[in-house]
Amino acid sequence: MAEDNRGEQPEEERKRRKGFFIPLLITLSVLLMLGAIGMWGYSQIFPPQENAQRDIEGNWVVPEDPEEWTPEIIAEMDPEPEISGKRFRVPAVGLDAPLGAMNAVKNVINPPGFRSVFWIRNMGVSLDRADQGTVYMAAHSLRNGGVGPGNYLIDVENARGKVPIGAEMYADNVKYRVTEVISVPKTKLDEKVEVWDATVPGRIVVVTCLQRPNNGRSVNNIVVVGVLDALYGQ
Repeated sequence: MAEDNRGEQPEEERKRRKGFFIPLLITLSVLLMLGAIGMWGYSQIFPPQENAQRDIEGNWVVPEDPEEWTPEIIAEMDPEPEISGKRFRVPAVGLDAPLGAMNAVKNVINPPGFRSVFWIRNMGVSLDRADQGTVYMAAHSLRNGGVGPGNYLIDVENARGKVPIGAEMYADNVKYRVTEVISVPKTKLDEKVEVWDATVPGRIVVVTCLQRPNNGRSVNNIVVVGVLDALYGQ
């Protein structure tokens, strides 16, 4: 994991380090029939700047395009970065993150934080109606030392998802079982019409970026699909 230098540094040292480390761009661009989902950010290992937030392990993270988090867009997102007491857990891979909520804005999802898994309110159904349709969630993954919830879901070295089929997945107190983990080029995910069928009952869809061993820009998405535990194996 990258060093997290939070202490004071001489001005020349800060400039030297800032010039040395390349901004770490994380993108998730999912083309839907209705538009595009995008998520991005980069890990920063020098003192934080404006718009910086902590990732799940305390590293500083900032959005690649801060204009995507303008006050107007944030207001439309109506974000809850952490819903009190609610967690998203996948014990098999060690993921235990806050559960947040937000709205897609103009068919774009740009989660307003790097620590939580976000339920998308205006896509699919809510968890209290989980048996009636598909619940959609998304999370950032980061590279070069940044750690978002999505990092727990991916196997970077082998270029695939990390969550085993049959693994338990908890969205608050709703228990799912993983039925499918797919890697899809970002430009092709719009063709996965079945993923975006919000009427499928008892299903959850979680999307994140698949990072690359060379720390280049992410070009694929990992989609983790599950069904309610009561439906697993039927």
